[in-house]
Amino acid sequence: MSWLVLCLLGVSAGFASVFLGIGGGVFIVPVLALYIGLPLHQAVATSLAAIFIVTTSNTYLFHRDGQVNWNTALMIGPAAALSSFLAGLIAQEFPESYVKNTLIGLYIFLVFLLIYRYLYSRRKNTSDSREHSILKKKIIGSLVGILAGFLSGITGIGAGTVVGPVVMSFQLVKPEHYTPTINAVMAIATLSGALSYMSGPWSGFQLGQVQIHYAVVLFFLAFFTSLLTRRYQSRLSENIRLAFLVVILLFLTSQLIFMKN
Repeated sequence: MSWLVLCLLGVSAGFASVFLGIGGGVFIVPVLALYIGLPLHQAVATSLAAIFIVTTSNTYLFHRDGQVNWNTALMIGPAAALSSFLAGLIAQEFPESYVKNTLIGLYIFLVFLLIYRYLYSRRKNTSDSREHSILKKKIIGSLVGILAGFLSGITGIGAGTVVGPVVMSFQLVKPEHYTPTINAVMAIATLSGALSYMSGPWSGFQLGQVQIHYAVVLFFLAFFTSLLTRRYQSRLSENIRLAFLVVILLFLTSQLIFMKN
C-alpha cells in the first residue's frame, strides 16, 4: 500500500512541478510523514532531494525551449540556496512539532497571499513606471529568496511554494515563463537544502536523513509525468493555478493539524 501511495505521489509531484511550479514538496512532505510513516525530518530531507532532481531535469528542458527567465531566477536563487542550507542544518536540531507548526503557519499564509493575488488581478494598476517596476522586482526577489530558502530548508517544500505565489502576486515574470522560472529557482535552492541533510553515514538506502530509494522513485515518476505534460503548461490560466494551490494548501493544512507529533 505504501508503494502505491509513493507512486501516486510521484505522478502528482510531476503534475505540480509542470502546472503549478511548486515541485510537489508541498504535499510530498506531509504524505511521506502521514501515509508512508517517515519521521518528519527524513520526509523533509527526502522531499528536498527528490525535488532537486525533478526540477533540475525540468529546468534543462524549459531552458532548451527558451522559457526560463534567468534574470529573475538568478535574482532569487542564490539567496534561497544559502538560506536553505543554513536552515537545513538548524532544522535538524528542532523537534518535529516545530517543523509541523511551521508548515501549518506557512500554508495558511500562502492561502491568504493567493487570495490577495486573485483579488488584485481584478483591479490591476499599471501606472507604475518601468524604473520603479525593475527596482521593486529586485527588492522583492532578494527578500523572497532569503525567506523561501529558509522555509524550504526547514520544511522541505522546495522553495517553489513560497516563490510561486509571490511571483504570481507581484508579476515578476510573464505568465508563460512562470513555471519554467520557478523550477530553476527550486533547482538552485533544493540542492543546497538537500546537502545540509546528507551529513552523516550512508546506511543501506539512507544517506544522512535522505531516504535515497524513495527519492529516486519519486524522481522517475515525476520526471516522466513532467516529460509527457510539459508542453501543455502554458495552457493553464493563472486563476486555475491559484485555485489548485489554494485547495491543495487547505487540504494539507487540515491533515497536518490532526497529525500526531
